[in-house]
Amino acid sequence: MTVAALYVLARGPYANMPGVDPWPERRDALLYRGPHPVVAHPPCGPWSKAVARQTKLSRSQGPYLAPAAVLQVRKWGGVLEHPAESRLWNVMSLPYPEPYRQATLNGPDRDAWGGFTVALDQSAFGHDHSHKRTWCYFVGIDPAAVVLPPPAATPQMPEELREKSKTWKPKGDKRPGRRPCARSYSDCVGSQRRKRSPVDFAAWLVALASTATAAAP
Repeated sequence: MTVAALYVLARGPYANMPGVDPWPERRDALLYRGPHPVVAHPPCGPWSKAVARQTKLSRSQGPYLAPAAVLQVRKWGGVLEHPAESRLWNVMSLPYPEPYRQATLNGPDRDAWGGFTVALDQSAFGHDHSHKRTWCYFVGIDPAAVVLPPPAATPQMPEELREKSKTWKPKGDKRPGRRPCARSYSDCVGSQRRKRSPVDFAAWLVALASTATAAAP
């Protein structure tokens, strides 16, 4: 079955993946009208815990994209991926994953569309030797099919980045000399490299989405 990958990077892992119809920014995933199940990676900028520190968001980071992606997953079935503790869960009444869910505060473990959430760490799929905590919201997929790989060992910074951290200086810092890398991995690895999903993670999501049944007519 074909799977539509929405809100993805034009040169990301979905670009040439068999059985995948990729929708990068130039295609405008808001225009997707089915009929295939989806893997959605809507922009997380407006919804992340760090949003308070962001003063300018690009057009591609529009806050309306993530809620639209939730509606698309609920209609066509599939999965939506976002950073752990994304504010999207509260705004769109998505079921919280264990161990974050408290029935008295967050409601049941499934929503009216049969959707459920799984918490994972992309380092288990080989994310650049870095922890990247993620929540995945599934609709129309059998929970028993969602089998996570064993957690990865404590990630170690690759040698190339360890060397880079010794000469790293914050963007905009015009003072002479270099500054130590305060957040040795995150700052040195670069935003595009952090955004990119591991190929194994993308393939795992596609395989699960291909089994989805549409949740709504």
